[in-house]
Amino acid sequence: TVPTYKGEGGIYGDFIHCVKTREKPFRDIDYAINTLTISHLGIIAYQLQRSLKWDPAKQEFVGDEEANRLRDRARREPWQL
Repeated sequence: TVPTYKGEGGIYGDFIHCVKTREKPFRDIDYAINTLTISHLGIIAYQLQRSLKWDPAKQEFVGDEEANRLRDRARREPWQL
């Protein structure tokens, strides 16, 4: 079977259903984060024109401060994440 939204009403119904039942939604954020991370790692490696070693547990490049600086950008004060 192909997974689909839970509940009724598409993506919004899926969200409401998961809030009520505490189930994970059809479009789970953990899958999205891991999928996007791979794309970002590839872009950083391409910009630096070299291979990089990634530590998924720490979410950082191993022994490469230049690559780690490209993971994020500076924000205006007082904004932060």
